[in-house]
Amino acid sequence: MSARMEPPRRTSWLARLAYVYTRRMTGKVPDPLRIVARRPRLMLATMVYEWAISKTPKLSPRLKVLACLRASTLIGCPF
Repeated sequence: MSARMEPPRRTSWLARLAYVYTRRMTGKVPDPLRIVARRPRLMLATMVYEWAISKTPKLSPRLKVLACLRASTLIGCPF
């Protein structure tokens, strides 16, 4: 028995769109995205949140990238 969740066998069009976009940006689809794909409403809310964060005009794009890099370093995430 595995503690890991298996990705869904069938995905919504929204999940497939997110997979394509993420694969273009990073080269692969991260596991958290596959897990969130199990709940389409949660996935939509997460996508809207991420989009809003990326469009925030108060921070410079360089500072956003540095903050993201620092956060991923602290938690050991490769993304």
